[in-house]
Amino acid sequence: MGGALLRAAYPRIAAPLSGLAALREAEVRVHSQNGEDGILAWLVDRIGATSREVVEFGIGDGSECCAANLVLSFGWSAVLLEADPLGAASAEARFRERVGDRVVVVNTFVEPDNVNALLRERISSVFDVLSVDVDGNDYWILEALSAVRPRLIVIEYNASFGPDRSVTIPYTRGFDRYRIHASGFYYGASLAALARLGERKGYILAGCDSRGVNAFLVDAEAAAAAGIEPVAPGAAFAPLFERAHLSVAEQFEQIAHLPLIEV
Repeated sequence: MGGALLRAAYPRIAAPLSGLAALREAEVRVHSQNGEDGILAWLVDRIGATSREVVEFGIGDGSECCAANLVLSFGWSAVLLEADPLGAASAEARFRERVGDRVVVVNTFVEPDNVNALLRERISSVFDVLSVDVDGNDYWILEALSAVRPRLIVIEYNASFGPDRSVTIPYTRGFDRYRIHASGFYYGASLAALARLGERKGYILAGCDSRGVNAFLVDAEAAAAAGIEPVAPGAAFAPLFERAHLSVAEQFEQIAHLPLIEV
């Protein structure tokens, strides 16, 4: 804490940060669950905003999500999708009261076979930010997305799979992580898998937050123009802070018997 205060007081003597260190230095929580608000603002400032639109899959009641700060603090428009009807209704009421019809909330499960239809008529063909946090079929949904192109993607990775495995769960319609395993450790995809998928789709891995939750993928051309260098998954990886009572190996041991697909 003292070091951070001194750095803020005497910025001219500080060595400039770059790469992953700069990304993590940007972490600030306003409405997000962790430091995503600050990282997103830092990355968008680097690559520039265009449509000022954000899409998010899995917002709960909208009180803690990546889109909220962009909408409420920066005046962006949003399309927010949530499978839980009570959560969607709460989010709809929350945003309508504050920003009117600038936010569209859709109560639906997002699946690989409907993601393009859900977005095609609701968002610009190229827009600024996509957040994916559905705790399940995240990899398959992102792989299927083709009708629109976000310039920046924040997507949750499963740190329990470790830094080296390039794996995802098999696709299961309506996936429920706690129904499959009581630990909740079995869902989504590893960081390496998401980085590889991003590369195939024309994105670079810019880094991950320090609490081991989200990967940030930036359009490769936009990243190059902004001087944002790709970070290797092994270097970007952080274990999930909420599971710090167990090592990553101990976490994976609990779910190692469940099926995974190498990608």
